This record gives sequence, structure tokens and C-alpha cells, in this order.
Amino acid sequence: MPQNQNTTKVRGFAGLVNTLLPEDLSGADRTRFPLLEAQNVYLTNARRLKSRPGFALAAAGNFHSLWSTGDVAYTMKRNANQLVALDSDLNETSLRSGMTPNSPISFAAAADRVYYMNDVGERGMIDGTTHLPWGLPVPAAPSLAAGAGALPAGTYQVAVTQRLASGEESGCWDFVQIALSSTGGIVVTLPTADADAAEFSVYCSRTNGGEMYEVARVAVGTSTTTIVNQTAHGQLLKTLDVFPPPSGDHIAYHKGRIYVAKGNYVYYSDALAHGWFRENQFWAFNDTVRLIAPVDNGVFICADKVYFFSGTDPRQANPDEVLDAQAVKGTLEYLYPGDFPEISRPHAAWITDRGFVLGAPGGTAQLLTENEFTFAVSPKGSLNLIKRDGVPTLVGLMQTPSDDTNDFGLADRISAEVVRNTVV
Repeated sequence: MPQNQNTTKVRGFAGLVNTLLPEDLSGADRTRFPLLEAQNVYLTNARRLKSRPGFALAAAGNFHSLWSTGDVAYTMKRNANQLVALDSDLNETSLRSGMTPNSPISFAAAADRVYYMNDVGERGMIDGTTHLPWGLPVPAAPSLAAGAGALPAGTYQVAVTQRLASGEESGCWDFVQIALSSTGGIVVTLPTADADAAEFSVYCSRTNGGEMYEVARVAVGTSTTTIVNQTAHGQLLKTLDVFPPPSGDHIAYHKGRIYVAKGNYVYYSDALAHGWFRENQFWAFNDTVRLIAPVDNGVFICADKVYFFSGTDPRQANPDEVLDAQAVKGTLEYLYPGDFPEISRPHAAWITDRGFVLGAPGGTAQLLTENEFTFAVSPKGSLNLIKRDGVPTLVGLMQTPSDDTNDFGLADRISAEVVRNTVV
């Protein structure tokens, strides 16, 4: 059948290009024909268009904050106020009840455990499908009185921390001083324990000393204990001025530390002590921190611009600006060499007001789509890597602006329809 002389035969497509006027689009070689718009289709490696598959209900319920380690998925089930785990068959295991239903949850994997937090301070740690506490509040200072014992006369400093059954210890902000006028002991009245605490650690200085050492561990439920001598000095108090993880919008893990974004600040934990944070361990930015993206050699922080911290010890350096762009919350995804042979190490990807960005392990942030196509962004969204016919595809979704309570109410459209008279 003869073709109309105005018909163009196209052998391949170059993808979306909406930064040019239709009359300026060129596909002269007919193998990389640009698309002004495309809807419900995707581009194969052979540069052919294929219809996007439909979707079907996988699990009933009102969910948000879906996140996965690859083996187990975690999500908030809003209609039940529950944090749940989903196995590969979508069977649910309840991890925690009574949570704030509409507060988005951020997750981070560290070694064999998963940490989570929302912006109202609900947090925890998950080992498989077992829920554990993450961090302990700082207890109130104890009350002291002189009693019987063999301590020499002099001045003593006493502090109390609380511990989980696992041994993890809380911080300590306050210590109390007492002066013994003669040989005796110190009666310590213990504060109220946190519901997750299993025991108290009691610390005391040497006579007229400053540093405090552990002298006793006391089970929760005990009201008082007495320090009678100086022969049982144990470990030095390490958690003075330590506080538990602050509530935040986003958390991430890198090289032994947990990072928490809260407003314009990023707080980071002690190394290998994920429940210990300190007042002087933070970075401050000029705008809200929207996203934290760890890579091998450092951490990207997205606030008013994109910054990169290079190294493993955040106390030794401040992040440097690497890109003038603002990220969309919730759009972090990772690309791996197994799916993308062009890279040798994992890269971070996210969406900004200037399009898709690729963050390399060395700290460079590259705009991928700004010159080809633009699209409207929302304050929140998601970015997911999926495979279609073996082709890895990044799918970005923007939250519907009018539906702030529905984190899955996402506008699933980046415009797409063929507008030329073509034969494919």
C-alpha cells in the first residue's frame, strides 16, 4: 500500500523533548525521532514504543510510606494505625500499633537492622519482623542523701542513665553533687524509668574527683541504691550530654552513623552508636533539608541547593555546594551496576525542580533531563526503579497537591502522546 507523501516513517525514538517548539524538533536520521508528548507508553532499548502495562490491586488497605530492603517491605497502614511488614506474598506482620496515621515515615538500613522515624518523634528499630526500641530518653537526675558506708569525707558527683535489655544506654544531661562531712555512703533515689528500660546504671566520681565511673546496675522497679565504697569503679561515663534521636523528616545511614534531617538542620549520631546524638553534631543550611542521599564516598544533602559531604567523619568537614537545584521530598532511588553497565558503583538519583539528577559516588551531581524535557514538580513525590521487558526504568510520581493526607495519591502522568503523523 503506497504511503501518503506527508507521512514520515520512523525507525526509532529519542525520548521526550518538550523544551523545543514542535517545528524545531528534528528526526532527520529517522532513528532518534524526538517525542513532544507521550502518554501510557515507554521506550525500549531498541527505541521502540510499547504500551505501559496496567495495574492491579496488590494489597487492600490505606497505606503510605512503603519501603523495602529487597526481602521485606515496610509500610504504614493508615486505617489501622499500624506499622506493618510485608513478605514477598504480601502477608502482613504487625510491628507497632497506635502510631500517628498521617505522619510520613522515613527508613534507613544499617547492617542487619532497619531504623525508622516520623516527624512527630515516633521511632524504632526492626530486626527482620521484630520491633525494638531505638534510643532511650534521658532520665531525670537522681536525688542524693548521706547514709552508712565507707566512702571518705569529701565531695562526690553522681549521675544515672537507663539501659535497654540489650545493654544500649541512654544519655545523661544532669549530675548531682553531694558533700560528705565524714565517712559514710550515698543513698541514691532513682528517677522514673522509661517503659522500654530494663535497668539503671549509677555513676559516681572518686573523692573530690570530676570523672564519673559506673558503680552499680540496678533493675527497673528498684527505688533506691546505696554507694558504700570506691572499690567497684567500672567504665567511665560516656554519654554525658548525649540525647536520643531527634524527630525528623528524613533519615539515612552512612559509614556507621545515622543522619536525621529536621527543618534546616541535619543531625548525626556517634559512630557505631545510632541512638546517641550530641548538641554539637549537626550541619545547618539556609532552607529545609528535603533529602539525604548517601553514596560510597560521602553524603548528598539537598536543601536550598545540593551539597556534598566527602568522607566518613562529619565532625571534620562541612558539606560543599555541588548543584543549584532543589530536591523533591521522597524521590531518592539508587542505580546499581547490575542494571546499568555504564556505572561501576551505586549512584543516587532523585528529582529536582530542574529535572532528574544523578549523584555519583565521588560527589558530582549531574542534571539528566533539563535540556530535553521539563515537568511540574510538587513538594513530595516518589522515584522507583522498575524493569519492563528487562529494561530498567525510573518512574517518577508527584503527589497530588490537593491531597496532602494521601501519600499514594500521586498524579501518574508525565505527558505523552505522539503528535506527528508517523508510521512506526
